[in-house]
Amino acid sequence: MNDFVESIGNESEAFAATIRPDVLDRRVPHCPDWTLRDLAWHLGRVQQFWALVVRAGVDERPEFEPRRPGPTEAAALAAWMRESTRELIDALRDAADDAPAWTWWGEPRTAAAVGRHQVQEAAVHRWDAQSVLGRPAPFPAALATDAVGEFVEIFRKLRPRAPIALEATDTGHTFTLSDGEAAVTVSAPSGDLLLLLYGRLSPDDVQVVGDRVLLGVLLTPIE
Repeated sequence: MNDFVESIGNESEAFAATIRPDVLDRRVPHCPDWTLRDLAWHLGRVQQFWALVVRAGVDERPEFEPRRPGPTEAAALAAWMRESTRELIDALRDAADDAPAWTWWGEPRTAAAVGRHQVQEAAVHRWDAQSVLGRPAPFPAALATDAVGEFVEIFRKLRPRAPIALEATDTGHTFTLSDGEAAVTVSAPSGDLLLLLYGRLSPDDVQVVGDRVLLGVLLTPIE
């Protein structure tokens, strides 16, 4: 769990550091319906919700009344967001890895599974926030590789398995979405694969060999 907690903290803090008065009303490039302020409210509420899930300690979705949107002023909003992150981190630290916790994607329904998923939630939205300011920092390779692996695990549970392979050129990991031979292979650094899976990059930004039409199955949002 410690690796997850550290990554959530690092990525969330990097997001919070982008919150400045002069950029709060800028649109987020890959979430054009949101300003940076909206994105901060979103991640803060997400972290509050999953803190509640872990604290509940049961395999049942808890009642959650989203709090009113966070503060509008930059300094107060950054402080509110950091407090939301602390709520999640404290809940994860207090829970055993195998403690029961509801998840929308199914097994494993544990606190550790929540922590693992919240790493990519924080990391992708950190990337979004930094995109508002200019060039975002890359993802750590280990974080991106695990996030791609988790995405594939969830996909294989919730979607018809597709003959697609993802090759992380920086780490050498290969992820397959079916048990058969791949009809299309996507190759890119692990961070770019993660951005592709979350709609921040397009197939034209990575190397694709094989039946590109199949990628539509992969790139349709799970939720």
